[in-house]
Amino acid sequence: MPLLSLPGEILDQILAQVKCAAPSFISDPSALDTLQFYEYLTQNTAEIQNVRLTCRQLASRGISLLLPVPSVSISNPASIDRFEDISGHEVLARNVRAVRVRFDYYEANFISEIRAFALLLVEVWDHSAPSRDTEKGAILSAKIYEDWLNLAEVEEGDVKNLVGDGRESMQLLSRLHTEYKRRYEMQQRLWPTVLARIAAAMARMPHATRLVIDDGHNLPLTAPTAVPSPIVPPECLIVPYTWAAAFKAGYGSPPVDMVFSLPAALRKEGVVLTALRIHRLFLPDDFPLWSTPEHENGEELGSPLEAALLHTACDSLRVFEYTPGWVSGDDDNDEWPNDHGWLFVRDLDDVFAWILKASEHITHVSFDLNLKYGDYADKIVMMAKHWPSLRVVHLYNGQLSLRAIPQFLAAVACTLTQLRLEGVTVAPVCVHGYPYNQETYSWAKVVDLLRACHLDFGCKLRVQIRRPAGAEFSDRIAGTSWLSKEEQEHLRSLFDPVEGTSSAVEDYIHGLREVNPVVKLGEPSRPCLLCPP
Repeated sequence: MPLLSLPGEILDQILAQVKCAAPSFISDPSALDTLQFYEYLTQNTAEIQNVRLTCRQLASRGISLLLPVPSVSISNPASIDRFEDISGHEVLARNVRAVRVRFDYYEANFISEIRAFALLLVEVWDHSAPSRDTEKGAILSAKIYEDWLNLAEVEEGDVKNLVGDGRESMQLLSRLHTEYKRRYEMQQRLWPTVLARIAAAMARMPHATRLVIDDGHNLPLTAPTAVPSPIVPPECLIVPYTWAAAFKAGYGSPPVDMVFSLPAALRKEGVVLTALRIHRLFLPDDFPLWSTPEHENGEELGSPLEAALLHTACDSLRVFEYTPGWVSGDDDNDEWPNDHGWLFVRDLDDVFAWILKASEHITHVSFDLNLKYGDYADKIVMMAKHWPSLRVVHLYNGQLSLRAIPQFLAAVACTLTQLRLEGVTVAPVCVHGYPYNQETYSWAKVVDLLRACHLDFGCKLRVQIRRPAGAEFSDRIAGTSWLSKEEQEHLRSLFDPVEGTSSAVEDYIHGLREVNPVVKLGEPSRPCLLCPP
């Protein structure tokens, strides 16, 4: 039978298989209620484009897979216009399943300080591909690069003389600075209405119930590279600033007030969110959205109408993910730009509680617990008692206490089917003060708890543990390891998967081994040291 003679439903399934190996989200929208919804929707777009070129019938049926996740920037008026055009296209709008909103922005500090702007261009150049100097020269000469780099060392009063001395590098810098100011001014005119426009456009997409918020770049700063390098203009170095770059530089004003104003605006337009992913945005302690004269640090919620809208916006969530994307302990990342206070670690109950407690429908949660203090990670984990339908939990980095884990498992054991712990530190219980007399071998206890949870509730829980850390490993908590270097390496190997399968620890958790390999670590003649108390 010729391919085009097949029923339309079969052609749809073929196209869905080309798009991704996951279950078809065309016939079963609930297939996207997973942590990988964005990856499912965005993969293999080029393959769908190629299939649509074969004939009119496949071109027509493949349009539903062509643009399931439009992307829009809050700093670019043209991007907003395109997004609104998509929302007005009957076929494209009907097939949008998620929206990615890029929170990149043009920074005010670069408007008033041309030396900082010169360093910004240098950093963009350093991070842009291609990385070889000979090819970078297609954008800028080495002399221009050196002039801009040296500009940072010039006294403030001499900057005007340098810019006005007629040198090519300074003339180009002045031209690019003028263009940056123009884009910044366009952004400022756009911002008072940008969230309302995004929300109204998304409301015209009936199946767009998933929201991805990020800062728009994989690197701190990235210049476009789609144009062949010999003809790349210098203007390609003018790119929006990112939250990651603001943290590294120690100054900047990321639009933090918009992060949670956007879900509230969506709710106001009638959009029912089922998934929310906040990616590469580390949030500060003081949210302008919730600040009031009585509580300037955001200790209690202000703006009751907007807070109520946010709570309502999240009551339908089934998937929630927060991955800030920075490593704890880096001195560059300890302070919020512009001295806005500490990183967001204190008000988890005030901020994430509005999301995590709002919905009884949450089934999938992914959190990077890489916060400044471990006990706040415990608070996030203990939110699980509010989710009677929780099935999948992924926790990355950060520190969990040995007391919190049993409480967490007791709250979710009846429904949980998948638990992934990656880079997580298990903090031992201090018996008589830190760091002395701690309960040793915390991971041995955790592994036994997970095995009991797996066996006691029908063996449905599947566990993955990668890169564990804690008192057994001296590289994370100096001076508290009871193991030699060789024993530490052996301990790590017990958590490593063997030839792409499960690890020795995971086999024990899942009932495939009878003896906890962590408890039996070391020589049999040292049972008191090697077994947990």
